[in-house]
Amino acid sequence: MRLLEVSMSDPADVARLAKLSAMAATLGIPVGSFFADCEASERLAGANECAQLWDRIKTAEARRRALAYLRELADEPHP
Repeated sequence: MRLLEVSMSDPADVARLAKLSAMAATLGIPVGSFFADCEASERLAGANECAQLWDRIKTAEARRRALAYLRELADEPHP
């Protein structure tokens, strides 16, 4: 699977991929869903930013709110 260009020997890449995988599992979607409508570099940058922001959220309640908002956005009809 080549959705992400990562080096499995780079601990930072492994950590980012683990966070992205955990987010996908929490949302009940495949990791590839993060890459549906964007150019490859934008997808990777967005996924990386999501992982970094997720790591900065300090409470479980705040994480639940963030996921609820993302679910709302994901469920919006597409034009």
